[in-house]
Amino acid sequence: MSPEAEWGFDTALADDVAALARQMDWRVVRIDFYEPEALSFAAAAIHREWYRDAEIRPTRLIVDSFLLMDPLTTLELHALPFWLLFCVEPSADALQRFLDAEGPFDEIDLMLFSHGTESIGLASIERWRALLDKATRSGRFIGVDTARYPRDFATFVQFGRALARMQPRSAVPPAMTLARFETLLRQHGPAYAVHCAELAPKTRVPT
Repeated sequence: MSPEAEWGFDTALADDVAALARQMDWRVVRIDFYEPEALSFAAAAIHREWYRDAEIRPTRLIVDSFLLMDPLTTLELHALPFWLLFCVEPSADALQRFLDAEGPFDEIDLMLFSHGTESIGLASIERWRALLDKATRSGRFIGVDTARYPRDFATFVQFGRALARMQPRSAVPPAMTLARFETLLRQHGPAYAVHCAELAPKTRVPT
């Protein structure tokens, strides 16, 4: 089976990336992290700063699950995103840590990826509901049939429909520059073991 992004970066590509960068005079910046959900903590911190730059105070949290996500809708709702790897106890623990550190939120909206079996380590609906109860106003499952979970295959359609009904919608914040993103990632990432490394700096001097 060929390597794919889900399993990390294939180092065999590094030389080709570096060669292309030299040819095009591009910078190459590598983002290193070991645990996938570590980037979720950093991404939430960066989004909070992005909203602050636009004088937006986020009071809503949207919790993504594996491939169930909608970044544009999250921005239109002026919500913070928090991505979970899977519907298992370690992911529930990650959300618990995030809520303990960054909450409370007025609203929490949670998607759950159903993988079809009562597997070892599966977090129960009761565990997820307890996390939703940490919202000060409203905690909701998004497109989830709690009676069918983890065999709720309709969620792959229902989550998008449920998100489409969510209000109020607002203009997304102005685009963040790459320089601002990199600054914020270097500022917030190390707390979650997320690091930037410049592999290939620009070599040409602008004229």
